Amino acid sequence: MLPPNDPRHTADHQLVLPIPHVTDMKAQYFQQYLRPPRTFKFRYWLVVFYTTWCGVCDELVDPLREISAKLSHRKTELTLAKHNVSPNEAVAHRYDIKNFPTIVLFSNENDAQGNPKYVTYSGERTVAALSAFIRKETSILLSEGDL
Repeated sequence: MLPPNDPRHTADHQLVLPIPHVTDMKAQYFQQYLRPPRTFKFRYWLVVFYTTWCGVCDELVDPLREISAKLSHRKTELTLAKHNVSPNEAVAHRYDIKNFPTIVLFSNENDAQGNPKYVTYSGERTVAALSAFIRKETSILLSEGDL
């Protein structure tokens, strides 16, 4: 990881900027997002872990926008999120995130140790591939074409 004063930590990367319907998960609240009250509607969180110095991470902006647009018109139990690892590495260490970007699907169900269940995505970074992953892991269809 880069030291905080490294000049490569800049806000000119696209993934740092707000994306409609994509939650920007801050480190201090990360666990609260994953352990919401039972009345909270989201059962799954698809989280992109990124750093400000990762140029490849910006390639996920368009797929995230397209998937978030599909989700915004449907009632689903899935929300999209991103987490900038640069200012605080604690969350990345907790989930053994070493490469960027890394996409992880979290469930609000817990494992035997009481931690949120999760699956790390290892496929292509395209809308079609991510949609297939979401469908396989959650049974959520993003559009009629996903049938």
